[in-house]
Amino acid sequence: MLNIANLNYRYDAELLLNHFNCSLSNHEVLCLLGESGSGKSTLLRIIAGLEKPLSGEIYWNGVKINNVPPEKRNFGLMFQDYALFPNRTVAENIAFGMEMKKGVGVREISERVTVLLDQIGMSNFRNRKVTELSGGEQQRVALARSLAPKPHLLMLDEPLGALDHALRQGLLAELREILGRNGIPAIYVTHDQEEGFSIGNRIALLKDGKILQSGSPESVYRNPESVWAARFLGHQNICPAVAISANKVECKLGTRLSRLEVQLDHDLIVRQKVHLLFRELAIEDEPTDSAYRMDGVIKNVIFKGFGYETIISVGDDAVFSVWAKRPKTIGEKVSIPFNSDQISVIFT
Repeated sequence: MLNIANLNYRYDAELLLNHFNCSLSNHEVLCLLGESGSGKSTLLRIIAGLEKPLSGEIYWNGVKINNVPPEKRNFGLMFQDYALFPNRTVAENIAFGMEMKKGVGVREISERVTVLLDQIGMSNFRNRKVTELSGGEQQRVALARSLAPKPHLLMLDEPLGALDHALRQGLLAELREILGRNGIPAIYVTHDQEEGFSIGNRIALLKDGKILQSGSPESVYRNPESVWAARFLGHQNICPAVAISANKVECKLGTRLSRLEVQLDHDLIVRQKVHLLFRELAIEDEPTDSAYRMDGVIKNVIFKGFGYETIISVGDDAVFSVWAKRPKTIGEKVSIPFNSDQISVIFT
């Protein structure tokens, strides 16, 4: 389907995309995650034909499309601000893209609009002015307008960024269902990790103009390949370590120098420096059988609805975030149990 090879783009003196490579298969939803200013939106504009790269190739079904004008690519691009026409009704906004295509009749347009209004749950809004709609309703109309011409590829640039958290959560589920129902491959751009993992079949992390890691949502989240990726994804429990054998490391957890066995696909090199990511740590009310424990002092307790995020100081320079079913007391000494399968090794 879509293949991008060695794409370069410069904004002023900054190289925003640096030998960027990416591919997208049929029916796939790729979520591109990156910090603000990392080039995500620029990439979509280049794919759409609205910007020209310095160099590199863009292929669609094996055909190079660098010089194909935007209107002939049949790619849909949905912006964060929706860009709806305020003087048009809901139906007229949805119909706009089809009206721009040659050979599409009035009846076909009307039938397509009806189908999409039903999909987005707005059949009764057909003749409503878009200026009378809420933010969530405008988002639905913008999505329907993008889908109406049956694009080969749909690109969504922070489509939920202007909405509040509660509305965004509800629309995520609807958006995922609509994308799946239409079967159109899509690139979904966001800086919100939770949003990205909810919508994408595949996650790609963008930094310094390149994709640093790509894979299924679960694999990317559970096994970040760099300290930057781990912290960007919201992981906090990271500490340096040194390999002492093919599958063991040594690290300082508080005042204790711990030797831990780790699970890897390949052997470590003795004295190799790595970082350890501790996942899914929890303080249990009852003692559990665990291979390892680390001791610490509770510094803060934050209620999160489904439990308590407990911030624990482990020694002088390490702070861990651990979950507890019940609130703990600040200053209380605790022991955190863990096993080898809760440790990921980060090499960069």
